[in-house]
Amino acid sequence: MEVTKILIVDDVGQYRKLIRRVLRRSGRYAIVGEAADGLEAVRKAGKLKPDLILLDTNLPRLSGIEACRRIRKVSPESKILFMTADPSAEALEESFRLGAGGCLHRLDVAGELFEAMDAVIEGELYASSHTEYYKNPERYSDYAANYKRCPDCLGLSSLYREAVDEFRQRVHKLAQAGISYEFGIFNKLFEQCEAAHQECILARNKLVGHLREQHASG
Repeated sequence: MEVTKILIVDDVGQYRKLIRRVLRRSGRYAIVGEAADGLEAVRKAGKLKPDLILLDTNLPRLSGIEACRRIRKVSPESKILFMTADPSAEALEESFRLGAGGCLHRLDVAGELFEAMDAVIEGELYASSHTEYYKNPERYSDYAANYKRCPDCLGLSSLYREAVDEFRQRVHKLAQAGISYEFGIFNKLFEQCEAAHQECILARNKLVGHLREQHASG
């Protein structure tokens, strides 16, 4: 199995430690370095040439956005996944414009970290939940006419919303825990969030699949 080389960039040391431990448990990633500010991130990216950089947007000395610009020059093959507390459309657009492969909101790290990393590594664009589908409940509006007259769709939609609510509650609990918890507790909450997120995906796929069937049948 090919191991992906990772550079973690965040100004909070304890947060980097937690992310490092979570990644190491999978056995698929090699943490080749860490950086606590934007200038250090650029220097280490140029030296280490990582496959993927987890890059905080809010960094001292040099912002994550500016660091991304410079990293693109010193290590153009490295893929970048922004980790941000700013879910705005402007921030998302700027991230992709600079060549980042994804934007992961901090509240989504617990449920979507591995999914986001896999997508970016595979060359896909990724926008996490708090920057995408929670903000757009009508994203499947092409199927709206069939949706409104289909009892099964309404039932599946209800199940999806319940799964989303459960996931968001667990993410909120993890966010409240912050970095003060011991890793064992954090890891348990992280795993619960991952499981809840998978339930969201299953419920969403069932709903969208049924909507597509109804749309195709007219």
